[in-house]
Order: sequence, then structure tokens, then C-alpha cells
Amino acid sequence: MSEAWILRRLVRPGDHVQRVLTPAEVMRSDAVSRARQIEDDSLGRRAAHGATNGYRGGLELHLAGGRGQGLFASYMGVEHVKGDINDPHVAGYGVRSTYHRRGRLIVQADDVRPLVLVVLDERSEKTRVSGAIIGYMDPEHARSNANWYPGPRADRPAWFVPQSALWPISDLLHPSVDVQSFTADLVDELR
Repeated sequence: MSEAWILRRLVRPGDHVQRVLTPAEVMRSDAVSRARQIEDDSLGRRAAHGATNGYRGGLELHLAGGRGQGLFASYMGVEHVKGDINDPHVAGYGVRSTYHRRGRLIVQADDVRPLVLVVLDERSEKTRVSGAIIGYMDPEHARSNANWYPGPRADRPAWFVPQSALWPISDLLHPSVDVQSFTADLVDELR
């Protein structure tokens, strides 16, 4: 019995969590996003995944990413950024954000940590940001499903996982849980 099977044992479509960031959380998320864009510009880095550089390209993507990470950090009860501002992980999970209501979780070929999909409600620079934490999935499981491949670029394969296939966010383990002990206990219960 795989750990992935254990972690997705209770699949319930439509199981998501609505969150609203406080003005302070929005300011923190946006500060991280702007710092990421300034670093990209100063180093001459191109925006990733086909995005355009500049304010209406890279920065908008950074803002979406930072706000999605802020919403997920708020849900998990952890700090948004620890150490490196470019670390896209929160509490050990990668966070992917979108403004598209039916947006899919995009899994890249080099992803190794479980990924969470956050759908943001607002695109403006207002101090109120809300969104839904939709679900999550282990990248290895996503890559094993041929129906979700390929992405639009042959040189950068990606898997686009529909929201209905994501594992419920309520099954996500809090960072304080020891996954190995949890898994061992659950396997013992199932025997």
C-alpha cells in the first residue's frame, strides 16, 4: 500500500477551503512578490513558463504566486516565507496559484514535493485578497496519468491536473504531523 494511497484515502470532490487574507498578510505577500520581481529584473532573468517580463507579466505572476502562498500559509498556520524569498514552498508543499475558475494544477517534470492549487478571487492590488484552496496532489501520481499530459511546450513537459482529480485539502497533513508515524499507524489500523 503506497503512502500516496494512504494520503488520498478520502477523496471528496468539491472539498475546498475559502480564505481571506488580512491587510497585513496581503502586504507581506505582495512585498515578497515585488522582491522576487526586482531580483529577476536585476539579474536579467526571464519570466518562467512563457510569461512576459515586466510589470504586466512577471510581476502579476509573482503577485498571484505570493498571494496564493499567503492564503495557504494562513490556512496551515505557518509563516509565509522562511529564509529564501524565492522558495516556492509553504510548510513543505509547493503552491500553484491561478485566477482561472476552472484552472488546473500544473505539475512540471522537475517537481518533487506535493503541490497545492489555489484559485484567487481578485486580481486587483486592493488590500482584500480572497481565494479557495482547492486540493493537492503528489507530482509522481500526476505524472503517472497519461490523460493529463502533455503541456503546450514539448521542451518543458507539464501535466495539467483537473480540479476534480485533486486530493481533498482536508486530507493534507499539518506540518506538525510526523508523516512516517502517521503512515505506520494508519497501515497498522488497516491490517
